[in-house]
Amino acid sequence: MAEQELTRVALNLNQIVMDFWERKVTSPEPRFTAIDLRVAANKYNYGTAPASADRILRMLKKAGKVNYAVINRTKSLYLALPLEEKVTLITTIPPFPEDRIQ
Repeated sequence: MAEQELTRVALNLNQIVMDFWERKVTSPEPRFTAIDLRVAANKYNYGTAPASADRILRMLKKAGKVNYAVINRTKSLYLALPLEEKVTLITTIPPFPEDRIQ
């Protein structure tokens, strides 16, 4: 893939991940799994590597453009948070429906 094409795909994926986070952070159910993120990314940017969306999400968090907390690392379960909210430990989140966790 040419460098110009890689740049286009990366910029597109950044926007897809930011849009996904925005939908989750404003929804009544802000929890999501890595699979949810990958499905959303692949829907709009078919053919991306499976871990690309995860990597972009981490990069955007580090840049301060999105915010989330890890609820369960083993199950790749996350909680979308407003940018200004800082969470170190999540203890009051109701259980995530088990049928949604792969």
